[in-house]
Amino acid sequence: MEYRSSTCVWKLIALFSLTATVTVHAKGNCYSSIYQFGDSLADTGNLAVSGPGLFSVITELPYGETHFKKSTGRCSNGRLVIDFIAEAFGLGFLPPYLSKIADYSSGVNFAVAGSTALDASVFENKQIPIFTNLSLSTQIQWFKDFKKLYCFGTEDCEKHFENSLFVLGEIGGNDLNYPFGLGVPIEEVRAFVPLIIQSIRTALETLIQENGKKFLVPGNLPIGCSPSYLATHPSNSSSDFDDIGCLVKFNKFSQYGNHLLKIMLQDVQRDHPEVSIVYADNYSAAMKILRNPQKY
Repeated sequence: MEYRSSTCVWKLIALFSLTATVTVHAKGNCYSSIYQFGDSLADTGNLAVSGPGLFSVITELPYGETHFKKSTGRCSNGRLVIDFIAEAFGLGFLPPYLSKIADYSSGVNFAVAGSTALDASVFENKQIPIFTNLSLSTQIQWFKDFKKLYCFGTEDCEKHFENSLFVLGEIGGNDLNYPFGLGVPIEEVRAFVPLIIQSIRTALETLIQENGKKFLVPGNLPIGCSPSYLATHPSNSSSDFDDIGCLVKFNKFSQYGNHLLKIMLQDVQRDHPEVSIVYADNYSAAMKILRNPQKY
């Protein structure tokens, strides 16, 4: 059992290595199912079902045109990272929780596009508008509700969750995007970061209490390379940009948040040696692509 678990972790890490020579196929050997929490990087339809509001564009083509040939509520023209993870481990695509699809054999996706790690009330109090009030704490409550219906308190069910993969994030990016998009000074937004990390920690520890044993926790992307940040924070100073045209101060901000996230994950791992926690370095993976686009 320990050998299998170790092998599965390495296969999971290989998925994020972006090494062309690595092929991962682990059908039926690693995880009984996957439970995903997060935002638009992982949502397979929850926002679309709940009512996308200002983000209704995701319910139309070209979203979904390359793989599904129709809109599925994914913020992509095709599949998301979680879709490739599920496929790599021999599981089907995760149905969005709000769709109430009866087949949960591969797991459930609780992620919501536009979701935040902090509760919606935090942003309401600061008069920062957000796309959805379905925050991380809501997603965790959905999981607890789902578990009650799925399990009925049976021991076999607890074993099922012990053998499942819990993907917690990426989450917290929108907690930065919303205020930065309004021009809130970087010093003010920096005060959000420890609160975001604490919210993720609370979610992680709750899932551990709910018998989760295997976790993948992705970090934030290099937001200074995002077209939206480049458009809303123009500069005439070349020193504000790195060698590939990304905004240095915002990429450093992403690295700061990821640093705190990794420290927190190490603390939780020490407190819970019985669980496996893998950090997925989205920042480095994205920078590899941006620096060598011809490879990808």
